Amino acid sequence: MSFVLTACLCSTSSMAQVMKKVVKPLQKQEVKASEGKLPPEFEGVVFDDFYGSNFFSQPNNTPDEPIFYAFYIDNFSKTAINTMEFEYWFDNDRSTLQRKTRNDIQLLPGEKMRDGVGFITFHTPKDTEPHLIYIKPSKLNGIDVDLKTYVRPFRKYYIDATYRRPTHVVETFIDPTDKEAFNRYRGLVTSISMMKYRTRQPNRYEFITFVSKAGEKKFTATPSENELAAKYKISAMPRVMVDRNLMSPYGSLNNHEELRDLSIYTPAMKISDVQTDIYEFLLSRPFYGPGFAQMTPSVSSVGDGKFVCKVNGTISSIQNTKGLRMNVYLVENNPIPEPDENEKVNIPEGAVYNKFIKMISPVEGYELKVNDDNTYNFKSDVFTIDNFEANKYRIVAAIVDPCNGQLQLSSVLQSCGTVVTNERTSEVSMTTVQASGEMSFALAAKEPNTPITIDWGDGNDVSYTIGTDFSEFKSEIKGPDLKIKGNITKLNCMTNKLKALDITGCPQLEVLQAAYNYLSEIDFSKSTELQNIEIFGSNSLQEINLTNCTKLVRLVASQNFLKELDLSKCPNLSYVDCSRMKQLKNLDLSNCHEVKNIIANECALESLIIPDDAPLVELLCKSNRLPSLDLSAYKALENLDCSSNPIKTLKVESPVLHTLYAMGTKISTLDLTKLGSLKYLALKDNANLTALNLDKNTELEELGFSNCKIEKLNFLPLSKLNKLWCSNNPLTGVNLANCNNLKFIEASKCKMKTLTLPANNDVMEKVLVSDNELENITFDNLSALRLVNLRNNVLTSVVLKGTKSVEQLAMSGNKLHSVDIKDCSNLKIVGFANNGMTACELNDMYSQLPKLSKFPNKPNLLNGTTSDEAALTSNTKIALERNWRPKIEGDGSGCANGIEEMGIDNEFVVSTFEHHLKVRSPFASSLISIYSLDGKLVMQHHLEGAEAIFSIQLSGTYIVRCTDDMTKETLTTKVVF
Repeated sequence: MSFVLTACLCSTSSMAQVMKKVVKPLQKQEVKASEGKLPPEFEGVVFDDFYGSNFFSQPNNTPDEPIFYAFYIDNFSKTAINTMEFEYWFDNDRSTLQRKTRNDIQLLPGEKMRDGVGFITFHTPKDTEPHLIYIKPSKLNGIDVDLKTYVRPFRKYYIDATYRRPTHVVETFIDPTDKEAFNRYRGLVTSISMMKYRTRQPNRYEFITFVSKAGEKKFTATPSENELAAKYKISAMPRVMVDRNLMSPYGSLNNHEELRDLSIYTPAMKISDVQTDIYEFLLSRPFYGPGFAQMTPSVSSVGDGKFVCKVNGTISSIQNTKGLRMNVYLVENNPIPEPDENEKVNIPEGAVYNKFIKMISPVEGYELKVNDDNTYNFKSDVFTIDNFEANKYRIVAAIVDPCNGQLQLSSVLQSCGTVVTNERTSEVSMTTVQASGEMSFALAAKEPNTPITIDWGDGNDVSYTIGTDFSEFKSEIKGPDLKIKGNITKLNCMTNKLKALDITGCPQLEVLQAAYNYLSEIDFSKSTELQNIEIFGSNSLQEINLTNCTKLVRLVASQNFLKELDLSKCPNLSYVDCSRMKQLKNLDLSNCHEVKNIIANECALESLIIPDDAPLVELLCKSNRLPSLDLSAYKALENLDCSSNPIKTLKVESPVLHTLYAMGTKISTLDLTKLGSLKYLALKDNANLTALNLDKNTELEELGFSNCKIEKLNFLPLSKLNKLWCSNNPLTGVNLANCNNLKFIEASKCKMKTLTLPANNDVMEKVLVSDNELENITFDNLSALRLVNLRNNVLTSVVLKGTKSVEQLAMSGNKLHSVDIKDCSNLKIVGFANNGMTACELNDMYSQLPKLSKFPNKPNLLNGTTSDEAALTSNTKIALERNWRPKIEGDGSGCANGIEEMGIDNEFVVSTFEHHLKVRSPFASSLISIYSLDGKLVMQHHLEGAEAIFSIQLSGTYIVRCTDDMTKETLTTKVVF
């Protein structure tokens, strides 16, 4: 929604006189009724006024919503007022008279009405035309009274949520010789500036100043917000009130006198009349509300200092589109100043903001032709701008509904403005190899509501509007040659298969994102405003000339074929990415004193020059040919990756460096003592590195130095370490007892004889220490441990305490004969092959396995090899019954206790009491054999019949086997003496 606000600040105004010829002043009749006398009991009753919005929104399809006002009564009579009746009629036609009564006033003698009590609604004609409502208080407590008749203009409209963000036009008429006029002008400018500042909506106003007469009077300072609030006693008022919508930056106002003095309001109608009438007929509305139209303005040159204004857009489907007019103004581009840090608006002496130059349109406006789909494409007559200078002038356009009914009021629907910045329309042209399908561009401009056109390949320009943030536009392409016209400052044309791109016709371009195309050349010679260039990806540029790009801040040109990159004319460069240019040998940034980020991975760099005073934060230069790197000057460096270079010497002294990757180099020594903030250190594959001192690097969280020649390292200062890679080093002992935050260790193929892990650690998840010389290891209360690899050591003892979370346990290739794994209740994969275990020892390991919920698809019990006799004769049925799949299946013949209790026959029962064994057999005659757990026969008894008791002097666990003399069927169980 958009309106014109007219503040007549002098008694005579040339603009006002012109407007009187077009819009008749509102004629009021019966503004006052004959006063008469109040009944004696109501003497002292004072009716103050009606307040409220005179432009009322109606939800769609509900035209019968009433309008509402607030009224105020001061009861200085001796009678309580309980009820009040109002008569009201419309457009001075008493045949429309209706009555409305409030029965809940309850205003005691001597009492003033409080805010929110005097609230009343009126039913109105069922249309959206302007009307006058006449309101007369007619009865108090049912007794006739004779009070003033109040007249208020109003108009109802339907809400359409499609059109938001109204733009107000504020017209001011000023005689510079009139001191009072300047005071009001000062207040108006202050209020609008504060409104913009407080609401963070800088583009809600088009401000025009009509200067009717030249003068010498000057004005200066403006009051602060607090001074204004104190003067008008509104500091405690809420910002928005339902019953009073005359808004200011300081809250809602109490009456039209305060409104007049503060000079800030949001009217809905443009009134051309003297100031005695103007305030009484202002139509106010909430600041946030729907609009009637969308507008996209543009100005283009037609040569010889002549211009044409175009406005494209859409009218709301709810708005009557007949009879609309387009007003076009030319003003100076001198916007209202913003508040300073003390929230004061400092106005220079004699300043006039957005001074009116001339009407481009006739005073009554151009006729606006609206299409059947409610779109419009307005084009003005050709006009001239004398003494044209870019950015000096501004075009303001407004769509006006003349409302040619019984009330001659012009209702402004929406307005917009655009700065005349350029005599030529900028153009970007391009050619694509894409034959058909959809293509998209993302575009932005310096100002909101900037008009642009796109030719999608058929020679026709399609109009769009862009703002300061990227807007994306998509369409089916109509041909290979495309054009974008308009004052764009940002262009994203990525992944459009472009083989040609011409930006020389768009010198104001600040951002170009043209990655992943098929471009072999781009001319940057006219691109003096470019700040960001992104041309990485599938392009094949062999050279780029950035000599004129002196404002360049960011360059991303990786994956091209540049042999040279001259950045000597880019002193503002902060970020450069030239990675994956296999022919780029030299990178000279000696004139780039602002460079912070350098990404030059996978080139062929032999030299890299960076000025010592550069605020370097990041350097990524892995996979190049750099022989040395001295970075001691860069104390702001945070991230460094110089891996895969033939570097022999590396110097870095930044106290804020947190990441250092120097893998695959030729360094033999490295001084890290000044890197107190280092968190991530990767030194893998440095075959010449024999020593490392980390005593000062107490912030380290991740450390990797696999495949080096380091024999010893003090880990005690590294209490924050959580990941460690140190495989293939001649380390003989590693003490991690102080690394209580350690989550992961990989130390395979070292020569470790001892490894001390932190105890009572609740974060360690993985311990990978295969192929060492460890003889024993203890895992003490590592509650988060999931994966352990101890293969190919010389372990004779593995202690697992408080390790229920272990899921994978690899112990093959050691000298273990037994490991207590009963506590590993979450075990899913285990290996203990090639330890020299007997079949009975293997069986004992099987019996400790937890029962799994389902049978695995692949072997998860690595118990031996195909030539392992113990595994082949072990009883893997024990494991199978627990849903474990062994790699080698055994037949159970290698151990006397090789048959687990297999759901014992109910008739074979063994029990013990006081050194006696009681046996009940299902066979007529059988042999009872007792074995130790290692398979040795302890004793045998022959049993004739079903039951017998034997005297046994044994203790511990034994195997009892019952063999049928006739069938040789065997039943087995365990028994404890």
